Amino acid sequence: MNKEDAFKYLDEILFARGRRPRIDASAIPGGLGLLIRQFERRSDMVLRHINHQIPLKRRREVHTCFCEEETYGAFALSEGYDYVILKIGIVATLMHFCQCMMATPGLWVDVGMAVADVPNQERSAMLNIVAHSAWRALPQRISDDRTRMALGVTFMAECFDFIVFHEMAHIVLDHTRRRSDFDDLAFQALELVSDGHAAVWGVQKVLLFKDGMLGRYPEGADLGYRAFHRSPDDAMLNYLLVMFFVFRLMDETFWSVDKLANRKHPPAPVRFHAACLQVGSYFQSAEDNETRDRFRKAMAQVWASGETIFSETLGRVPCGDLKERTLSEENEQYYNLLCNRMEGFPPELLGVGEL
Repeated sequence: MNKEDAFKYLDEILFARGRRPRIDASAIPGGLGLLIRQFERRSDMVLRHINHQIPLKRRREVHTCFCEEETYGAFALSEGYDYVILKIGIVATLMHFCQCMMATPGLWVDVGMAVADVPNQERSAMLNIVAHSAWRALPQRISDDRTRMALGVTFMAECFDFIVFHEMAHIVLDHTRRRSDFDDLAFQALELVSDGHAAVWGVQKVLLFKDGMLGRYPEGADLGYRAFHRSPDDAMLNYLLVMFFVFRLMDETFWSVDKLANRKHPPAPVRFHAACLQVGSYFQSAEDNETRDRFRKAMAQVWASGETIFSETLGRVPCGDLKERTLSEENEQYYNLLCNRMEGFPPELLGVGEL
């Protein structure tokens, strides 16, 4: 398949829909073009990984690129070709959050030692390297400890992978080809389906990581993965934090049922909870008691630790009752409503086979 033809066709689609144009990273000199190309290569790698995980008949050749939309998000298209379109705001948002997280005093106290604000002259130099309006969200501070910086990059990469997993799930489950069949409530149900697949694909990747892989990465990446996978317990909790951050950064915490009826996404905390339920079901069906117990242990910690890290990183007041509101009777009823809606879907929209 001619990739150039696929992207030319995509450009026409985006223009016709009034969307922001695709970014041609090969035409951008300097640090920004290099960074975009690195993330495009990573998304291609993630898509290849998924294609090897799913049955042959469900595999798809997917083209991935960034577009000029500066918000945090992504979307999938299936028109002539299959596409995962990543908004450039993803990289800015994740870079800002993950590096500020590692530079926040009191967080990750057992990783590295020092933190520091970015001097104004260094920040100006960074802005010159990535001269793009989306990069107004560059970190106000970064750690001056190499291990902490590396762990921040690892978190950023894992969050990015989860987003790509989610969009790929929409494609392989044929959600994108049947978009006109769904109302808003159906869209919300399908978001939970794609979240569940992304969560399981992601945790499978984490479990495949072995100590023998350390030393094969470039030095900086190696430091980050050593910190992320310090122990199996740490790796499981860190992965759940990845999921928590991906959803929490959406800031979709509206709860009114009336408002939800006219939106295409459930509240982000509900999505996180539903994705965790899917991971738990995966371990249950795999009869992997040791890993299931490790998962349950991490689940007992992630709500409180995730919200603490999220709020302190961004200088916000933590939502102390986030878990309680998510698991409230009203939200439980709403979640059950979405699950009931799934029961009316054909099976091919719900699963790609054994996960």
